[in-house]
Amino acid sequence: MKILSRHIKYILIFLFLLVSIPSVGYNLKQITNRNGLSNNSVTAFCQDYTGLLWIGTCDGLNMYNGKSVSVYKPKDKNNILSGNLIDRIVEAQDGIMWIQTYYGLNKYDKKTNSLEHFDMFNNILFLEKDSQNNIYLIQENNSIFYYVKEGNRFEKAELSGIIFDEILDFTITDDNRIWIFTITGKGLCFSINHSLEGKVEFRREKIYSHDKSLLHCYSEDGSFFFVDSDYRLYEFEAKGHRTVY
Repeated sequence: MKILSRHIKYILIFLFLLVSIPSVGYNLKQITNRNGLSNNSVTAFCQDYTGLLWIGTCDGLNMYNGKSVSVYKPKDKNNILSGNLIDRIVEAQDGIMWIQTYYGLNKYDKKTNSLEHFDMFNNILFLEKDSQNNIYLIQENNSIFYYVKEGNRFEKAELSGIIFDEILDFTITDDNRIWIFTITGKGLCFSINHSLEGKVEFRREKIYSHDKSLLHCYSEDGSFFFVDSDYRLYEFEAKGHRTVY
């Protein structure tokens, strides 16, 4: 009986350990054109508020629900995207998806399944949103375009010092400040102020300056990571204006 009770005790301890050990599940999947993806050359990602993953490729827009891929192929000709080369996908308020293609910008409403074209914004451009889901874009020198929801149109604000061909990164931080990092090593900063009439005012703030030109720049959570011409990696914290090598 002692031997039996000892075995039972060991079994109980073993079961307790199995329950106590935290289990971590990994579920990695590879999605290719074999799974229905329109093209293996992926150019844009966006996960919307419902969890649906939007995938832009060199040959169309795809939606992945965790199980299967569906390609955006509307039956209505008015809902056809401006182009198949997808450069950027951004979700704004109320299920509005902004889909940037090489041949024009598209506003897609998931609720009504309708599409609007803004074909004046084509080729390469920079597209971002602020913390209130307002849309801004840069396509030319010395100006920023912003979307006016009430009028369903874009307005243009003149801002000197913005050279389109020099831009490496265009980001809007959580405190509604626009940051533009350029190949010259400069970081331009503009605060965003909305009026009751729907107008937007941009106030120029401190300019960050690096002593070398920049090769690459990437932003995440209010920090900017850049590589300069000496191939040195730095992190710049926007809030504290602190640079770490």
